[in-house]
Amino acid sequence: MRSAVLVLCCLVLAGCETEVPCDIDNVGCSPTEDLFALDPTCTLTGPLLVTLGTGTSAFKELPSGELPALEHGPQGGSHSFLAIRVANPAPVSLGEQTQLLRVHFVVSTETAGPCPTVGGVTTGEPVDIDGAPGCAQRSTSRTVVFGARAPLHRVDGAVEELSVLFQWDPYGPGRWAVTATATDPCGRTGSDKSAAVVP
Repeated sequence: MRSAVLVLCCLVLAGCETEVPCDIDNVGCSPTEDLFALDPTCTLTGPLLVTLGTGTSAFKELPSGELPALEHGPQGGSHSFLAIRVANPAPVSLGEQTQLLRVHFVVSTETAGPCPTVGGVTTGEPVDIDGAPGCAQRSTSRTVVFGARAPLHRVDGAVEELSVLFQWDPYGPGRWAVTATATDPCGRTGSDKSAAVVP
């Protein structure tokens, strides 16, 4: 499997299919990580209520136990569009500094048992698999800051952001997981995860 292979811009990485141009991506495939900053004046506490989903025109929740469907392009690549909903974002009344949302998306494989140690260095990240110890090996990841280039998209008080372009190899046999972890300028965090076993 490729490690940390991510389409950031169709004009930069070769092999990007023409039917998924960067103008579909939420931030146009532009890097946004440096646009996020914590707001020391914000006093909101508690976890963010995060729901992982998919979609380009409407948010579709990704049920627990399901993986995003992959679309396959003419050059042999595969991709999906992830999405996220945060039910309790910082209210607009708190000011512009709080109207950002940093989301780290990770696609990984998971195996039962502790992470292996090679040369004294532990590889992988410990995770819980149905109440038992497991180990996640990252396949692809991407961090996106929403609200920096365009206002956060609010629906009935929640924030919904769509069209996060990912490209990765087709799922091989084993347990796969997709995780989204959100952080707001108040320092609140929250995550959602869906995992499934591919035969």
